[in-house]
Amino acid sequence: MSSPLAQRKWTPPEPGWLMCNVGMEYSKSKGCVGGVWRGGTCHSRRAFSGIKNGDDAKLVVVLWDFENMRSQKQSNIIFAGEFGDLFCALQRPQAWPSFLQQSSLMEKELEGILNWKLNVVTREENKGAFFIAQSVIKYGLVNSYVARGHPSWLFEFFVNES
Repeated sequence: MSSPLAQRKWTPPEPGWLMCNVGMEYSKSKGCVGGVWRGGTCHSRRAFSGIKNGDDAKLVVVLWDFENMRSQKQSNIIFAGEFGDLFCALQRPQAWPSFLQQSSLMEKELEGILNWKLNVVTREENKGAFFIAQSVIKYGLVNSYVARGHPSWLFEFFVNES
């Protein structure tokens, strides 16, 4: 396992590394969070219910993403998302004592992933993942899936992004 790196600026991945964009949208009134990861040629969306607050929403999405990458036997992954508190707590748990439980859970999910980095990005830099996650809350698209490419309804956005 490599030492995690929390950055504030998006950069394309180095050769041999996979950028895994992680996004979420949480609705307190619905107790629901939409989570998504985009990496390489695939993406996945999932709805989580019974979520009591935004902090729990962030953690459940990050843990789900780490578990997905581990189960796919991915390595050399840069996890990018709006998770500054969680990513910093994972990088420096002694400086974030109130996040020790979250750090421990994240470390466990990262076991088995060879070489990973953390990249804190803004919503603007992570728009594609956010739009897909938002579809759970905004449009009620709660079916979970893993797919190649991008959603057809966001075709124009992803074409323009690349």
